[in-house]
Amino acid sequence: MPVAMSDNEMRCFEVAMRWQRRDLRQALLRSLLPIFPFVGLFHSGASVFKFIYIVVMLLVLPLLVVFWLLRALMLMIVFPYSYIQAYFKPGKLKGPGERNLQGVHNAFSRYLHMSAESYIHCFNDWVAILYGEAIANENRIESYVRFNRMHQSVFGNADVPDARMRNALSMARESISRKLGYY
Repeated sequence: MPVAMSDNEMRCFEVAMRWQRRDLRQALLRSLLPIFPFVGLFHSGASVFKFIYIVVMLLVLPLLVVFWLLRALMLMIVFPYSYIQAYFKPGKLKGPGERNLQGVHNAFSRYLHMSAESYIHCFNDWVAILYGEAIANENRIESYVRFNRMHQSVFGNADVPDARMRNALSMARESISRKLGYY
């Protein structure tokens, strides 16, 4: 038997879809910018490596341009479908079984496809909707995760690996959910 959604839970889903649409727009813009492969190695490499890299990139530039154009075309074809889909409530969407933040996440997770940054904003909005602004200001997910340390760790300036970020967000979400309890 499907669980009915409350008004606040529906607002949480609408907020999630708004963040997802924003993330889709940003991802499209980022993906349309041409970036050379292995550019991080270029910046950290020695002078000889940089020279070889430049020569190789000049040789394969026509091929890179063709791949970039095909990729951009494909992304622009798929974008409207993904964007419009984020406006509609899925037919199989049901309310969370548990009336807490972990339950909200579990109910919506199969429909959420967004970056960690957008998810953080989305989660903070869920706390504000379900528990109020005052509690949301005290229980922001960023305060439960040490993102600066994650970025400055072994990985240097590289992005934090997805698995590590998902794990950190999951632990923070569980902590906040336990702390706040049921709404």
